[in-house]
Amino acid sequence: MRGSGNAAAQVSAVAAFACIMHIFVAGCGDGAHAFTGRLYDPSNECLGNPVTLDVVAGGEPGQCDAKCITQRAGDAGTLVYITNMCPPLPSGPSFDVSGDNPACSPALAAAARGKTCGDSKTKTERNDAGS
Repeated sequence: MRGSGNAAAQVSAVAAFACIMHIFVAGCGDGAHAFTGRLYDPSNECLGNPVTLDVVAGGEPGQCDAKCITQRAGDAGTLVYITNMCPPLPSGPSFDVSGDNPACSPALAAAARGKTCGDSKTKTERNDAGS
């Protein structure tokens, strides 16, 4: 997934700018929040650290079951994210929240294993070590 780190950083920077502008224009306390997800790296079958995908209306959403969200990202192709945030989901034209993309299945499997990029142990291995 060459270059996806740069695309993800650009997407994150745009979302952060949108969040700042939203706060500046609308003021604080209006119930908007950053919607985050973890970028899936298919080469290493792992998930990156959380990044902001969008700013959505509503209070803090709480945690839900893992959901796959894809985003068209120009030259980087399609980025695949996993989130545990409850709706509302990002709704921009570049987002697909259907979970129908074929890349969603291995990304959700990586999430179920608890596989974080740069961490050599899965969630099960970390739990077993703590027992």
